[in-house]
Amino acid sequence: MEKNETDGLSLLPVSAQKTVCWLLILVAGSMAAGRLASVTQLYDPTLFRAVEERNSKRAWINKKPIPVVTLSSNDRSRWLTVRALLENGTFVIGQRPKGPFVASACALVGMNQPFAIPLLLEAGKLSRIKGDTGLLFEEGWNSIDRVLKPDSLEYYSSKPPLFPTLLAGWTWVLQKATGWTLKEQPAAIIRISLVAINIIPFCLYLLLFASIVFRLTESGWVRILLVTAAAFGTLVTPFLITLNNHTPAVFLVTFALWAVLGNNLPSVWKAFLAGASSGLAFTMELPALSFFAVLLVLWLDWRQFWILLIFLISALSFMVALAALNWISIGSFLPAYSEFGGPWYDYEGSPWNPFNAFGDLKRNIDFARRNMGETRPEYAFHLLIGHHGLFSLTPLFLLSLLGGFQWLVKTRGFGLKTNSLFVKGNTCSTGIGETQGRLAITTLGLTVIVVGFYLFKSDNYGGMSCGPRWLIWLSPLLLLCTIPALERLNVRKNGRILAYFFLAVGVFSASWPAWSPWKLPWIYDLLVWWGWSGYA
Repeated sequence: MEKNETDGLSLLPVSAQKTVCWLLILVAGSMAAGRLASVTQLYDPTLFRAVEERNSKRAWINKKPIPVVTLSSNDRSRWLTVRALLENGTFVIGQRPKGPFVASACALVGMNQPFAIPLLLEAGKLSRIKGDTGLLFEEGWNSIDRVLKPDSLEYYSSKPPLFPTLLAGWTWVLQKATGWTLKEQPAAIIRISLVAINIIPFCLYLLLFASIVFRLTESGWVRILLVTAAAFGTLVTPFLITLNNHTPAVFLVTFALWAVLGNNLPSVWKAFLAGASSGLAFTMELPALSFFAVLLVLWLDWRQFWILLIFLISALSFMVALAALNWISIGSFLPAYSEFGGPWYDYEGSPWNPFNAFGDLKRNIDFARRNMGETRPEYAFHLLIGHHGLFSLTPLFLLSLLGGFQWLVKTRGFGLKTNSLFVKGNTCSTGIGETQGRLAITTLGLTVIVVGFYLFKSDNYGGMSCGPRWLIWLSPLLLLCTIPALERLNVRKNGRILAYFFLAVGVFSASWPAWSPWKLPWIYDLLVWWGWSGYA
Protein backbone atom coordinates (compact mmCIF):
# COMPACT_ATOMS: atom_id res chain seq x y z
CA MET A 1 0.00 0.00 0.00
CA GLU A 2 1.45 3.35 -0.99
CA LYS A 3 2.10 5.88 1.72
CA ASN A 4 -0.19 8.48 0.13
CA GLU A 5 -3.07 5.96 0.33
CA THR A 6 -2.84 5.49 4.09
CA ASP A 7 -3.69 8.91 5.46
CA GLY A 8 -4.19 12.44 4.25
CA LEU A 9 -1.93 14.07 6.81
CA SER A 10 1.20 12.57 5.27
CA LEU A 11 0.33 14.33 2.01
CA LEU A 12 0.59 17.72 3.70
CA PRO A 13 3.83 19.63 3.18
CA VAL A 14 6.04 19.81 6.24
CA SER A 15 5.23 23.50 6.61
CA ALA A 16 1.50 22.68 6.71
CA GLN A 17 2.10 19.94 9.27
CA LYS A 18 3.95 22.44 11.45
CA THR A 19 1.11 24.93 11.10
CA VAL A 20 -1.40 22.32 12.29
CA CYS A 21 0.81 21.57 15.30
CA TRP A 22 1.18 25.27 16.13
CA LEU A 23 -2.61 25.64 16.05
CA LEU A 24 -3.00 22.64 18.36
CA ILE A 25 -0.50 24.16 20.79
CA LEU A 26 -2.29 27.53 20.66
CA VAL A 27 -5.63 25.88 21.40
CA ALA A 28 -4.18 23.75 24.23
CA GLY A 29 -2.49 26.73 25.88
CA SER A 30 -5.57 28.92 25.55
CA MET A 31 -7.85 26.25 27.00
CA ALA A 32 -5.52 25.75 29.96
CA ALA A 33 -5.35 29.51 30.55
CA GLY A 34 -9.14 29.76 30.44
CA ARG A 35 -9.52 27.00 33.02
CA LEU A 36 -6.92 28.65 35.21
CA ALA A 37 -8.59 32.08 35.01
CA SER A 38 -11.77 30.68 36.55
CA VAL A 39 -10.29 28.07 38.88
CA THR A 40 -11.75 27.85 42.37
CA GLN A 41 -12.17 25.10 44.93
CA LEU A 42 -15.47 23.25 44.55
CA TYR A 43 -17.05 20.77 46.96
CA ASP A 44 -18.22 17.37 45.72
CA PRO A 45 -21.05 16.03 47.92
CA THR A 46 -20.01 12.43 47.19
CA LEU A 47 -16.81 12.99 49.18
CA PHE A 48 -18.64 14.00 52.38
CA ARG A 49 -21.01 12.39 54.84
CA ALA A 50 -24.13 13.87 56.36
CA VAL A 51 -23.51 15.32 59.83
CA GLU A 52 -25.63 12.63 61.49
CA GLU A 53 -23.89 9.74 59.69
CA ARG A 54 -21.01 7.77 61.18
CA ASN A 55 -18.37 6.81 58.64
CA SER A 56 -14.88 7.77 57.59
CA LYS A 57 -15.87 10.67 55.33
CA ARG A 58 -15.72 14.27 56.46
CA ALA A 59 -18.98 15.84 57.55
CA TRP A 60 -20.65 18.09 54.95
CA ILE A 61 -19.88 21.77 55.48
CA ASN A 62 -22.48 23.58 57.58
CA LYS A 63 -21.64 27.14 56.55
CA LYS A 64 -20.71 28.96 53.38
CA PRO A 65 -16.97 28.48 52.78
CA ILE A 66 -14.74 31.34 51.73
CA PRO A 67 -13.69 31.26 48.05
CA VAL A 68 -10.17 29.91 47.53
CA VAL A 69 -8.20 29.13 44.37
CA THR A 70 -5.97 26.50 45.97
CA LEU A 71 -7.49 23.13 45.14
CA SER A 72 -6.07 20.79 47.76
CA SER A 73 -3.79 20.35 50.73
CA ASN A 74 -1.03 19.55 48.27
CA ASP A 75 -0.79 22.98 46.64
CA ARG A 76 -1.73 24.86 49.83
CA SER A 77 1.21 23.23 51.60
CA ARG A 78 3.63 24.83 49.13
CA TRP A 79 1.86 28.19 49.16
CA LEU A 80 2.02 28.15 52.97
CA THR A 81 5.81 27.93 52.77
CA VAL A 82 5.79 30.85 50.33
CA ARG A 83 3.68 32.92 52.74
CA ALA A 84 5.89 32.00 55.70
CA LEU A 85 9.01 33.07 53.84
CA LEU A 86 7.52 36.36 52.64
CA GLU A 87 5.71 37.36 55.83
CA ASN A 88 7.92 35.90 58.56
CA GLY A 89 11.23 35.04 56.92
CA THR A 90 10.98 31.44 58.08
CA PHE A 91 9.87 28.01 56.86
CA VAL A 92 7.63 27.56 59.94
CA ILE A 93 3.95 27.50 58.93
CA GLY A 94 2.48 26.93 62.40
CA GLN A 95 3.26 26.35 66.06
CA ARG A 96 2.01 24.18 68.90
CA PRO A 97 2.55 25.93 72.25
CA LYS A 98 4.45 24.03 74.92
CA GLY A 99 2.35 25.41 77.79
CA PRO A 100 -0.48 22.83 77.55
CA PHE A 101 2.08 20.00 77.66
CA VAL A 102 3.50 21.29 80.94
CA ALA A 103 0.04 21.91 82.40
CA SER A 104 -1.16 18.43 81.43
CA ALA A 105 1.88 16.81 83.02
CA CYS A 106 1.45 18.77 86.24
CA ALA A 107 -2.24 17.87 86.40
CA LEU A 108 -1.47 14.17 86.10
CA VAL A 109 1.13 14.33 88.85
CA GLY A 110 -1.40 15.98 91.16
CA MET A 111 -4.21 13.54 90.49
CA ASN A 112 -5.54 11.60 93.50
CA GLN A 113 -8.52 9.98 91.74
CA PRO A 114 -7.24 7.38 89.25
CA PHE A 115 -10.66 6.82 87.63
CA ALA A 116 -10.58 10.42 86.33
CA ILE A 117 -7.22 10.03 84.56
CA PRO A 118 -8.74 9.06 81.14
CA LEU A 119 -10.95 12.15 81.20
CA LEU A 120 -8.03 14.35 82.13
CA LEU A 121 -5.88 12.83 79.36
CA GLU A 122 -8.56 13.52 76.75
CA ALA A 123 -9.03 17.07 78.03
CA GLY A 124 -5.29 17.65 77.86
CA LYS A 125 -5.17 16.32 74.31
CA LEU A 126 -7.95 18.65 73.17
CA SER A 127 -6.26 21.59 74.89
CA ARG A 128 -2.98 20.89 73.14
CA ILE A 129 -4.58 20.50 69.71
CA LYS A 130 -6.74 23.61 70.02
CA GLY A 131 -3.73 25.67 71.02
CA ASP A 132 -2.17 25.35 67.51
CA THR A 133 -1.56 28.71 65.84
CA GLY A 134 0.01 30.12 62.69
CA LEU A 135 -0.64 30.49 58.96
CA LEU A 136 -1.59 26.82 58.72
CA PHE A 137 -4.68 27.35 60.84
CA GLU A 138 -6.10 30.39 59.07
CA GLU A 139 -9.40 29.80 57.27
CA GLY A 140 -8.82 28.59 53.74
CA TRP A 141 -5.17 27.69 54.36
CA ASN A 142 -5.32 24.39 56.25
CA SER A 143 -3.33 21.49 54.81
CA ILE A 144 -2.77 17.89 55.84
CA ASP A 145 0.60 17.92 54.03
CA ARG A 146 2.46 19.04 57.12
CA VAL A 147 4.80 17.69 59.76
CA LEU A 148 5.33 18.64 63.40
CA LYS A 149 8.98 18.80 64.45
CA PRO A 150 9.06 16.96 67.80
CA ASP A 151 11.73 19.02 69.57
CA SER A 152 10.47 22.51 68.65
CA LEU A 153 6.74 21.77 68.17
CA GLU A 154 6.81 23.76 64.92
CA TYR A 155 4.83 22.85 61.84
CA TYR A 156 6.52 22.63 58.42
CA SER A 157 5.30 21.72 54.97
CA SER A 158 6.07 18.12 54.10
CA LYS A 159 7.04 19.26 50.58
CA PRO A 160 10.70 19.82 49.62
CA PRO A 161 11.61 23.49 50.20
CA LEU A 162 13.50 24.45 47.02
CA PHE A 163 10.49 24.91 44.73
CA PRO A 164 8.54 27.05 47.26
CA THR A 165 11.68 29.11 47.90
CA LEU A 166 12.09 29.85 44.19
CA LEU A 167 8.39 30.62 44.02
CA ALA A 168 8.71 32.98 46.97
CA GLY A 169 11.30 34.98 45.02
CA TRP A 170 8.93 35.31 42.07
CA THR A 171 6.01 36.19 44.36
CA TRP A 172 8.09 38.86 46.13
CA VAL A 173 8.75 40.54 42.78
CA LEU A 174 5.08 40.27 41.83
CA GLN A 175 3.99 41.77 45.14
CA LYS A 176 6.41 44.67 44.77
CA ALA A 177 5.25 45.34 41.22
CA THR A 178 1.52 45.24 41.98
CA GLY A 179 1.19 46.16 45.64
CA TRP A 180 -0.79 42.97 46.22
CA THR A 181 0.00 40.37 48.88
CA LEU A 182 -0.52 36.64 48.94
CA LYS A 183 -2.56 37.03 52.13
CA GLU A 184 -4.91 39.75 50.92
CA GLN A 185 -5.13 39.03 47.16
CA PRO A 186 -4.38 35.29 46.93
CA ALA A 187 -6.52 34.67 43.81
CA ALA A 188 -4.70 37.25 41.69
CA ILE A 189 -1.22 36.30 42.91
CA ILE A 190 -1.81 32.55 42.49
CA ARG A 191 -3.43 32.75 39.06
CA ILE A 192 -0.73 35.03 37.63
CA SER A 193 1.98 32.84 39.16
CA LEU A 194 0.49 29.69 37.65
CA VAL A 195 0.48 31.30 34.22
CA ALA A 196 4.23 31.82 34.63
CA ILE A 197 4.87 28.39 36.20
CA ASN A 198 2.50 26.17 34.24
CA ILE A 199 0.85 27.73 31.18
CA ILE A 200 3.82 29.40 29.46
CA PRO A 201 6.20 26.46 30.11
CA PHE A 202 3.42 24.10 28.92
CA CYS A 203 3.33 25.85 25.54
CA LEU A 204 7.13 25.80 25.34
CA TYR A 205 7.11 22.12 26.28
CA LEU A 206 4.71 21.36 23.43
CA LEU A 207 6.84 23.32 20.95
CA LEU A 208 10.02 21.46 21.90
CA PHE A 209 8.20 18.13 22.03
CA ALA A 210 6.90 18.77 18.51
CA SER A 211 10.44 19.66 17.42
CA ILE A 212 11.71 16.30 18.70
CA VAL A 213 8.86 14.40 17.04
CA PHE A 214 9.59 16.05 13.69
CA ARG A 215 13.21 14.87 13.96
CA LEU A 216 12.30 11.28 14.80
CA THR A 217 9.64 10.53 12.18
CA GLU A 218 8.71 11.65 8.67
CA SER A 219 5.07 10.57 9.00
CA GLY A 220 2.78 13.59 9.11
CA TRP A 221 0.06 11.45 10.67
CA VAL A 222 2.32 10.34 13.52
CA ARG A 223 3.62 13.87 14.06
CA ILE A 224 0.20 15.47 14.39
CA LEU A 225 -1.26 12.61 16.44
CA LEU A 226 1.57 12.78 18.98
CA VAL A 227 1.40 16.57 19.35
CA THR A 228 -2.35 16.19 19.88
CA ALA A 229 -1.73 13.54 22.52
CA ALA A 230 0.84 15.69 24.33
CA ALA A 231 -1.51 18.69 24.26
CA PHE A 232 -4.76 16.99 25.28
CA GLY A 233 -4.29 13.28 25.95
CA THR A 234 -2.07 12.86 29.04
CA LEU A 235 -2.52 13.61 32.73
CA VAL A 236 -0.22 16.62 32.39
CA THR A 237 -3.27 18.66 31.34
CA PRO A 238 -5.41 18.38 34.52
CA PHE A 239 -2.54 19.60 36.73
CA LEU A 240 -1.99 22.85 34.81
CA ILE A 241 -4.50 24.72 37.01
CA THR A 242 -2.82 24.02 40.35
CA LEU A 243 0.61 24.39 41.92
CA ASN A 244 2.33 21.02 41.83
CA ASN A 245 5.71 19.41 41.20
CA HIS A 246 4.60 17.07 38.42
CA THR A 247 4.04 19.45 35.51
CA PRO A 248 7.36 21.31 36.03
CA ALA A 249 9.12 17.92 36.03
CA VAL A 250 7.50 17.06 32.69
CA PHE A 251 8.63 20.35 31.18
CA LEU A 252 12.17 20.07 32.55
CA VAL A 253 12.65 16.50 31.32
CA THR A 254 11.55 17.61 27.86
CA PHE A 255 13.88 20.64 27.89
CA ALA A 256 16.83 18.41 28.80
CA LEU A 257 15.88 15.82 26.20
CA TRP A 258 15.58 18.48 23.50
CA ALA A 259 19.04 19.76 24.37
CA VAL A 260 20.71 16.36 24.05
CA LEU A 261 18.75 15.42 20.92
CA GLY A 262 19.73 18.58 19.05
CA ASN A 263 21.06 18.16 15.53
CA ASN A 264 23.80 20.76 15.96
CA LEU A 265 27.26 20.38 17.41
CA PRO A 266 27.40 20.23 21.22
CA SER A 267 27.42 23.68 22.77
CA VAL A 268 27.98 25.19 26.18
CA TRP A 269 24.46 26.55 26.48
CA LYS A 270 22.87 23.20 25.58
CA ALA A 271 25.07 21.46 28.15
CA PHE A 272 23.93 24.01 30.70
CA LEU A 273 20.27 23.59 29.70
CA ALA A 274 20.47 19.80 29.89
CA GLY A 275 22.24 19.87 33.25
CA ALA A 276 20.09 22.54 34.86
CA SER A 277 16.86 20.97 33.61
CA SER A 278 17.74 17.45 34.76
CA GLY A 279 19.04 18.70 38.11
CA LEU A 280 15.95 20.81 38.76
CA ALA A 281 13.73 17.92 37.61
CA PHE A 282 15.30 15.82 40.38
CA THR A 283 14.30 18.42 42.97
CA MET A 284 10.71 18.18 41.68
CA GLU A 285 10.56 14.38 41.44
CA LEU A 286 13.29 12.64 43.44
CA PRO A 287 13.16 9.45 41.28
CA ALA A 288 14.13 11.71 38.35
CA LEU A 289 17.67 11.27 39.66
CA SER A 290 17.59 8.21 37.40
CA PHE A 291 16.98 10.49 34.40
CA PHE A 292 20.02 12.57 35.32
CA ALA A 293 22.08 9.39 35.61
CA VAL A 294 20.88 8.12 32.21
CA LEU A 295 21.82 11.41 30.55
CA LEU A 296 25.23 11.23 32.17
CA VAL A 297 25.87 7.63 31.12
CA LEU A 298 24.15 7.34 27.74
CA TRP A 299 24.09 10.81 26.25
CA LEU A 300 27.32 12.52 27.31
CA ASP A 301 30.81 12.01 25.92
CA TRP A 302 33.16 12.05 28.89
CA ARG A 303 36.05 12.95 26.60
CA GLN A 304 34.63 16.48 26.15
CA PHE A 305 35.71 17.75 29.55
CA TRP A 306 34.25 21.26 29.52
CA ILE A 307 30.85 20.16 28.25
CA LEU A 308 30.73 17.46 30.91
CA LEU A 309 31.84 19.90 33.61
CA ILE A 310 29.18 22.45 32.70
CA PHE A 311 26.50 19.76 32.68
CA LEU A 312 27.54 18.49 36.11
CA ILE A 313 27.90 21.91 37.74
CA SER A 314 24.53 23.15 36.49
CA ALA A 315 22.78 19.96 37.62
CA LEU A 316 24.51 19.55 40.97
CA SER A 317 23.93 23.19 41.94
CA PHE A 318 20.17 22.52 42.24
CA MET A 319 20.70 19.23 44.05
CA VAL A 320 23.02 20.86 46.57
CA ALA A 321 20.58 23.77 46.97
CA LEU A 322 17.80 21.33 47.83
CA ALA A 323 19.90 19.58 50.46
CA ALA A 324 21.04 22.91 51.92
CA LEU A 325 17.48 24.24 52.18
CA ASN A 326 16.34 21.00 53.79
CA TRP A 327 19.01 21.52 56.44
CA ILE A 328 18.17 25.21 56.91
CA SER A 329 14.45 24.52 57.22
CA ILE A 330 14.21 21.34 59.32
CA GLY A 331 17.79 20.50 60.30
CA SER A 332 18.07 17.45 58.05
CA PHE A 333 19.48 16.87 54.59
CA LEU A 334 16.60 14.48 53.88
CA PRO A 335 13.13 15.77 52.94
CA ALA A 336 10.47 16.00 55.62
CA TYR A 337 8.37 13.23 54.10
CA SER A 338 11.23 10.80 54.73
CA GLU A 339 10.01 10.90 58.35
CA PHE A 340 6.68 9.30 57.38
CA GLY A 341 5.63 6.74 59.98
CA GLY A 342 7.65 8.41 62.74
CA PRO A 343 6.94 11.12 65.36
CA TRP A 344 6.99 13.92 62.76
CA TYR A 345 3.75 12.50 61.36
CA ASP A 346 2.44 10.60 64.38
CA TYR A 347 1.45 13.41 66.72
CA GLU A 348 -1.76 14.31 68.54
CA GLY A 349 -4.36 15.48 66.05
CA SER A 350 -2.34 14.35 63.03
CA PRO A 351 -4.44 13.82 59.88
CA TRP A 352 -2.22 10.79 59.22
CA ASN A 353 -3.47 9.02 62.35
CA PRO A 354 -4.93 5.68 61.15
CA PHE A 355 -8.05 6.16 63.29
CA ASN A 356 -10.91 8.58 62.58
CA ALA A 357 -12.78 10.77 65.05
CA PHE A 358 -15.01 7.82 66.02
CA GLY A 359 -12.03 5.60 66.86
CA ASP A 360 -12.53 3.44 63.75
CA LEU A 361 -9.76 2.60 61.29
CA LYS A 362 -9.83 5.06 58.42
CA ARG A 363 -11.06 3.67 55.13
CA ASN A 364 -9.79 5.74 52.23
CA ILE A 365 -7.19 5.52 49.50
CA ASP A 366 -4.39 6.75 51.79
CA PHE A 367 -4.86 3.68 53.99
CA ALA A 368 -5.66 1.06 51.34
CA ARG A 369 -2.89 -1.32 52.39
CA ARG A 370 -2.47 -0.48 56.06
CA ASN A 371 -6.15 -0.55 57.07
CA MET A 372 -7.89 -2.38 54.23
CA GLY A 373 -5.45 -5.18 53.47
CA GLU A 374 -4.76 -4.44 49.81
CA THR A 375 -1.89 -6.69 48.72
CA ARG A 376 1.13 -5.56 46.76
CA PRO A 377 0.09 -7.56 43.64
CA GLU A 378 -3.33 -5.87 43.77
CA TYR A 379 -1.61 -2.51 44.11
CA ALA A 380 0.64 -3.27 41.14
CA PHE A 381 -2.37 -4.29 39.05
CA HIS A 382 -4.31 -1.12 39.74
CA LEU A 383 -1.23 1.11 39.37
CA LEU A 384 -0.51 -0.28 35.90
CA ILE A 385 -3.80 -1.35 34.28
CA GLY A 386 -6.50 -0.88 36.95
CA HIS A 387 -8.35 2.10 38.36
CA HIS A 388 -5.20 4.25 38.58
CA GLY A 389 -3.47 2.52 35.70
CA LEU A 390 -0.60 4.14 33.89
CA PHE A 391 -1.62 2.21 30.77
CA SER A 392 -5.40 2.01 31.27
CA LEU A 393 -5.85 5.78 31.67
CA THR A 394 -3.43 6.60 28.82
CA PRO A 395 -3.48 3.54 26.52
CA LEU A 396 -1.10 5.14 24.01
CA PHE A 397 1.62 4.33 26.53
CA LEU A 398 1.07 0.63 25.75
CA LEU A 399 2.44 1.35 22.29
CA SER A 400 5.59 2.81 23.83
CA LEU A 401 6.54 -0.63 25.15
CA LEU A 402 6.14 -2.14 21.70
CA GLY A 403 7.78 0.85 20.01
CA GLY A 404 10.76 0.86 22.34
CA PHE A 405 11.37 -2.82 21.67
CA GLN A 406 11.08 -2.22 17.91
CA TRP A 407 13.70 0.52 18.10
CA LEU A 408 16.04 -1.72 20.09
CA VAL A 409 15.75 -4.49 17.51
CA LYS A 410 16.08 -2.08 14.61
CA THR A 411 19.26 -0.45 15.87
CA ARG A 412 21.10 -3.74 16.59
CA GLY A 413 23.41 -3.35 19.53
CA PHE A 414 20.96 -0.90 21.13
CA GLY A 415 22.21 2.10 19.16
CA LEU A 416 25.38 2.49 21.20
CA LYS A 417 27.93 2.30 18.41
CA THR A 418 29.75 5.45 19.46
CA ASN A 419 30.25 7.48 22.57
CA SER A 420 29.30 10.81 21.00
CA LEU A 421 27.85 13.62 23.05
CA PHE A 422 24.50 15.08 22.04
CA VAL A 423 23.44 12.77 19.24
CA LYS A 424 23.59 14.58 15.93
CA GLY A 425 21.47 14.02 12.93
CA ASN A 426 18.00 14.34 11.51
CA THR A 427 15.65 11.84 9.94
CA CYS A 428 17.89 11.56 6.89
CA SER A 429 21.19 11.07 8.68
CA THR A 430 22.95 7.99 9.93
CA GLY A 431 22.79 9.33 13.49
CA ILE A 432 19.02 8.83 13.82
CA GLY A 433 19.36 5.10 14.51
CA GLU A 434 21.68 5.80 17.41
CA THR A 435 19.23 8.38 18.72
CA GLN A 436 16.36 5.91 18.55
CA GLY A 437 18.32 3.20 20.34
CA ARG A 438 19.37 5.49 23.17
CA LEU A 439 15.86 6.89 23.50
CA ALA A 440 14.42 3.38 23.70
CA ILE A 441 16.85 2.37 26.45
CA THR A 442 16.20 5.63 28.29
CA THR A 443 12.42 5.27 28.19
CA LEU A 444 12.10 1.57 28.92
CA GLY A 445 14.81 1.64 31.56
CA LEU A 446 13.37 4.63 33.41
CA THR A 447 9.85 3.21 33.26
CA VAL A 448 10.98 -0.04 34.88
CA ILE A 449 13.06 1.79 37.51
CA VAL A 450 10.45 4.37 38.47
CA VAL A 451 7.45 2.03 38.44
CA GLY A 452 9.45 -0.47 40.48
CA PHE A 453 10.41 2.24 42.95
CA TYR A 454 6.82 3.26 43.58
CA LEU A 455 5.57 -0.32 43.76
CA PHE A 456 8.07 -0.84 46.57
CA LYS A 457 7.88 2.55 48.33
CA SER A 458 4.23 3.61 47.99
CA ASP A 459 0.82 2.16 48.71
CA ASN A 460 -1.76 4.87 48.00
CA TYR A 461 -1.52 5.74 44.26
CA GLY A 462 -0.69 9.35 45.09
CA GLY A 463 -3.80 9.78 47.22
CA MET A 464 -6.92 11.54 45.98
CA SER A 465 -5.72 12.14 42.43
CA CYS A 466 -6.92 11.68 38.85
CA GLY A 467 -4.18 9.15 38.10
CA PRO A 468 -0.72 7.88 39.02
CA ARG A 469 0.66 11.40 39.43
CA TRP A 470 4.14 10.27 40.48
CA LEU A 471 4.61 8.76 37.01
CA ILE A 472 3.43 11.77 34.99
CA TRP A 473 6.96 13.06 34.37
CA LEU A 474 7.60 10.01 32.17
CA SER A 475 4.86 11.12 29.73
CA PRO A 476 7.02 12.80 27.04
CA LEU A 477 9.44 9.87 26.96
CA LEU A 478 6.63 7.32 26.69
CA LEU A 479 4.93 9.28 23.91
CA LEU A 480 8.13 9.50 21.87
CA CYS A 481 8.66 5.77 22.10
CA THR A 482 5.28 5.14 20.46
CA ILE A 483 6.65 6.41 17.13
CA PRO A 484 7.71 3.08 15.52
CA ALA A 485 4.52 1.36 16.66
CA LEU A 486 2.37 4.20 15.30
CA GLU A 487 4.26 4.12 12.00
CA ARG A 488 3.27 0.47 11.66
CA LEU A 489 -0.34 1.11 12.64
CA ASN A 490 -0.52 3.89 10.06
CA VAL A 491 -0.25 1.49 7.12
CA ARG A 492 -3.62 -0.08 7.96
CA LYS A 493 -7.00 1.54 8.47
CA ASN A 494 -7.77 -0.66 11.49
CA GLY A 495 -4.40 0.30 12.97
CA ARG A 496 -5.22 4.00 12.72
CA ILE A 497 -8.64 3.36 14.27
CA LEU A 498 -6.95 1.63 17.21
CA ALA A 499 -4.59 4.58 17.67
CA TYR A 500 -7.55 6.99 17.56
CA PHE A 501 -9.31 4.92 20.22
CA PHE A 502 -6.24 4.98 22.46
CA LEU A 503 -5.97 8.75 21.97
CA ALA A 504 -9.67 9.23 22.74
CA VAL A 505 -9.39 7.31 26.02
CA GLY A 506 -6.39 9.43 27.01
CA VAL A 507 -8.24 12.66 26.22
CA PHE A 508 -11.25 11.40 28.18
CA SER A 509 -9.05 10.58 31.19
CA ALA A 510 -7.45 14.03 31.04
CA SER A 511 -10.82 15.77 30.69
CA TRP A 512 -12.59 13.83 33.44
CA PRO A 513 -11.14 15.94 36.32
CA ALA A 514 -12.11 19.23 34.62
CA TRP A 515 -12.47 21.29 37.80
CA SER A 516 -9.59 19.77 39.80
CA PRO A 517 -6.90 17.10 39.31
CA TRP A 518 -7.51 16.08 42.92
CA LYS A 519 -10.34 13.75 41.91
CA LEU A 520 -10.38 9.98 41.58
CA PRO A 521 -10.08 8.60 38.02
CA TRP A 522 -13.13 7.72 35.94
CA ILE A 523 -12.19 4.02 36.00
CA TYR A 524 -12.35 4.09 39.81
CA ASP A 525 -15.82 5.68 39.78
CA LEU A 526 -16.96 3.24 37.08
CA LEU A 527 -15.88 0.26 39.18
CA VAL A 528 -17.73 1.67 42.20
CA TRP A 529 -20.82 2.18 40.04
CA TRP A 530 -20.55 -1.49 39.00
CA GLY A 531 -20.61 -2.54 42.67
CA TRP A 532 -16.97 -2.51 43.82
CA SER A 533 -16.69 -1.24 47.40
CA GLY A 534 -13.70 1.01 46.73
CA TYR A 535 -11.75 2.52 49.61
CA ALA A 536 -14.48 4.69 51.19
